Amino acid sequence: ALAATALAEWMGVGHPIWVMLTVAVVIQRRLGETMIRSVQRLGGTVLGAIIGWAVISVIGPSHAAWLLLLLPVALFYVFLYSPAKYLVAIVFVTAAVIAVRVLLGQALAASALERLADTMLALAIGIVVSLVLVPERAVSDARRAMAGFFREASRRYRATLDRALGGSVPDFDDAMEAFRVRSRAAAREV
Repeated sequence: ALAATALAEWMGVGHPIWVMLTVAVVIQRRLGETMIRSVQRLGGTVLGAIIGWAVISVIGPSHAAWLLLLLPVALFYVFLYSPAKYLVAIVFVTAAVIAVRVLLGQALAASALERLADTMLALAIGIVVSLVLVPERAVSDARRAMAGFFREASRRYRATLDRALGGSVPDFDDAMEAFRVRSRAAAREV
């Protein structure tokens, strides 16, 4: 997130803090989850920008404060339903942000386009960071999965030996020796 802020500052983005916040929100534990969250963020931002632009165009910039009534609804929605309805929450937040910026004197088109540009930059950074970090996480996850697999395979192998040898097998080496002895005895009988 700090690198995103520095990059946004270097690029001269109007609101580097929004870039940082977006990066922090979209990066998830797995690359697929990051991609889903990124698509939701982009979709919500595009829809919010279109809705905000359309409503402000109809009611006029001087009445954009009416859109601010959406802000408490948006914040309530974000905190209550954000994990499940992230895209919808972002639609409300984006429309409200555009309304605030218009009320502060920024042109409507510039406000909507700047919000889209900030979001797209943040998503690009988030995806690149995920591509770099996820392989390390994937290796770590794979190691844990393999360790679990080998523990379970060892447990099952030991249980199979217990059944085959007719009792509890205290040690793997002892089990192998007992198996060899029984195998040789069985071979002699044939």
